[in-house]
Amino acid sequence: MFPDISLSALFGIQTATQLTTNPWGLGVRLVQPVLNFGRIESQIDAADAVQKQAFLTYQQTILNALENMENALSGYGHESTRNLSLTRGVAQNRRAVDLAHNQYANGYTGLLDVLVAQRNLLEAEAAQATSDADLRRGLVSIYAAAGGGWREDITTP
Repeated sequence: MFPDISLSALFGIQTATQLTTNPWGLGVRLVQPVLNFGRIESQIDAADAVQKQAFLTYQQTILNALENMENALSGYGHESTRNLSLTRGVAQNRRAVDLAHNQYANGYTGLLDVLVAQRNLLEAEAAQATSDADLRRGLVSIYAAAGGGWREDITTP
């Protein structure tokens, strides 16, 4: 932004005589940057815009990372609550199967009641198994949102 003064321009006059000295070399060196201030200011503005864009990109990356972490934690919390409820449901269905077997063995109910109780137990166990898998995926999502840290050179048997 400031003019460039070269010492060689001050003392570098060659083939000069008493009548033909050329002192304009210094003047051209001082005027050239002054005439290019518009270009220099636009370069400064462009550099400022690039810096602002880099900052906004950084800010957006941070916000995306926080959103991913919040979503992963929220999903894991909801799935954990659901899994606990399904675990209780499986325990209640096991008790219902035991009661249905006892009633069938004593002749109080038919085989259909036992089969319905077993079907309900299997459905509850399948839902719990799906929830267990979702819990594991939620942990992986939390780990990935926190930055991962996987090592690809580890082989599993």
